[in-house]
Parts: sequence; structure tokens; C-alpha cells
Amino acid sequence: MKKLLSSIWPAIIWTILIFVLLIIPTNGLEGKDVNEIPNVDKFVHVILFAVFSFLWLSFVDSTNPINDKFILLAILILGSLYGLGMEFVQKYFTERSFSLLDALADTIGTAIGLVIKKSPYGNRGRNQN
Repeated sequence: MKKLLSSIWPAIIWTILIFVLLIIPTNGLEGKDVNEIPNVDKFVHVILFAVFSFLWLSFVDSTNPINDKFILLAILILGSLYGLGMEFVQKYFTERSFSLLDALADTIGTAIGLVIKKSPYGNRGRNQN
């Protein structure tokens, strides 16, 4: 698992998966509109972007294992900008709408993923000395 997470491919594939999931219509899942459940989309955004930042930081840590705050800030900013950019894509290129709350959920998710990765639970298998 550690070798898989040190590869760039899981992060790239997850980034593409986010793009695909955020451009597909939200209605039509077995006749139910996903938006009928209050704020479920915010939870989905948080999870998507927590995994996004976890995977990207896993890759960066494997190539450069120093604890650099610049790297953490860069991933946080890039995740936030990607989430905001996806909101504009939804507004102008899909039938979905723009939501600043979704973009905020993306930023929160990105931060959560970074915190989890930097916690002792996210670094299992690494020498903690």
C-alpha cells in the first residue's frame, strides 16, 4: 500500500475522478435526486477533497519526506482553487449550479486530508523517530 501511495497515479486518477463526478448530473440516481437529502453534496465535496489532498501529499512526501509548510500550503491552495474552478465549470458547462458553499466544503475537505495525512494515523509505516 505504501508503494502505491508513493506513486503519482492514485492522485492523478482521483483528480480526474473528481472532475467526472462534479460534471455529471445529480438527478437520475434510481429516480431520486441526490439534492433531496439536505447538504449531502457538501459532505461528498469534503470527502472527495480530503482524499485528493491525502493522495497528493502522500506522493509529495514520498519524493520529498521533509515536513515543509510550503508544501502543505501549496496543496491547500491548489485544492481550494481546483474546487472553486470546478464550480465555474459546473456553472458554465453543465446543468449544475455554482455554489460558494461547495467551494468552501472543498477547502475544508482539503484541509482535513492534510491533517489526517500529517497525523500519526496517516503516517503508519513511516519511521516516527
